[in-house]
Amino acid sequence: FVGLPRERIIGMTTFELVPQREAAERGWAHDLEVMRTGKPVLNQLVRWSSASGQREIWALYSKLPFHDSDGQVVGTVSFVQDVDEQQRAQQSLRESTTRLEDLSRRLLQVQETERRAINRELHDRIGQNLSVLNLNLKLLRSGLPQDLPLAVDARFDDAHKLLETTTAEVRSVMAVLHPPALDDYGLYAALRVHAASFGAQVNLPISVTGGDLDPRLPPAVEIALFRITQEALRNVRRHSRA
Repeated sequence: FVGLPRERIIGMTTFELVPQREAAERGWAHDLEVMRTGKPVLNQLVRWSSASGQREIWALYSKLPFHDSDGQVVGTVSFVQDVDEQQRAQQSLRESTTRLEDLSRRLLQVQETERRAINRELHDRIGQNLSVLNLNLKLLRSGLPQDLPLAVDARFDDAHKLLETTTAEVRSVMAVLHPPALDDYGLYAALRVHAASFGAQVNLPISVTGGDLDPRLPPAVEIALFRITQEALRNVRRHSRA
């Protein structure tokens, strides 16, 4: 077979071609018994040894019954197709796919870590500063006379509304970066909060049906499903003309 000249292979039996260890492990005797019943063995993927026994290849092995003129099985015909190159290519593709999936998971983990870090920075710095600014603005207004000119009073109202809008936008950005409800209450709650917030932004009613999962999904799965939903809603806003 592998490594043997054609002239030498012709006329050899299966047991002469296959090492005894392989014959025992792969049950060629059983295959022959099956052949005597007239049932073929088709396209079994096997590891086949070379003639020297130093190398193995992937092969498709088939064995068919050989009938005489009366329809009786009097022998078998074996077919072995060398598919080593294809199998090695498929294995290489599977390994490449695995590496790409692993890289993708690592990139997502890095991305989520960065989002959490930015979320914390917004909360600890900008969020607190906005809260202090809002408090100072209220104290400043309360310390001024009630009969301020209308123009000045209007400016205070505008500043307060702008501050409230900015605070709401910062909180919205923080929720997009990493939804706090996801950590505290799970995927269902996070989706409901996000749907309500997004629906209010685009003036589009969004309903979320379902329930809490018990036990909860792994954190990586929860955040992945949340990101899928998040991107799907963005696509609704961008492309659906809803």
